[in-house]
Amino acid sequence: MATLSASNKAKLQDAIDLLEKGTALELPLSEDVVQRVAPVAESIGFSTVGGFYEAAGEKPISTLLKLALAIGA
Repeated sequence: MATLSASNKAKLQDAIDLLEKGTALELPLSEDVVQRVAPVAESIGFSTVGGFYEAAGEKPISTLLKLALAIGA
């Protein structure tokens, strides 16, 4: 498993910031995808299953990017 460099973490954070400011398009994730990823997010302490469902419903792409940062940290 690779670890993210400080530069790559900054790039992901920049993408998250764009999404959260509303200047980039967020698309809904498939329920099947959320169903599979939510338990993983919970198992690494990123969020609860329910919390992941909620976050993925509101801001799906930025939620996935935040999960990537949590995994790569």
